[in-house]
Amino acid sequence: MQLGLVSGDLMLVSRLEGAARKLGWTLVTAATGAAAGAWDRNEIAAVVVDLRTVGAGIGAFAETWRAAGAAPPLVACGPHVQEALLAAAREAGCAAVVTRGQIDHDAEHILATVTAGE
Repeated sequence: MQLGLVSGDLMLVSRLEGAARKLGWTLVTAATGAAAGAWDRNEIAAVVVDLRTVGAGIGAFAETWRAAGAAPPLVACGPHVQEALLAAAREAGCAAVVTRGQIDHDAEHILATVTAGE
């Protein structure tokens, strides 16, 4: 299985690569939401979306992701000070919406929780 990450942040890539490995997954990345459309959704266990990358477009990304068929859970993460983006991710129906600090410190648990029913 794979963990998808939509982000251009190399620190987040490094952190989630380790989390994916601990869960027995490999990490695949996309610098934009559109680029994530090329992933094989049957191989993706979950997708982490960096709100600094997709911004206010999180709603459109989530809708497009779900409309295309198999829809592994979305985990949105962003700076705790960007409350409007975090709220937009909640409204978009992401399985989890967490701060950057939370994903940095507890990625494995967050990902295991959102994929537990898969």
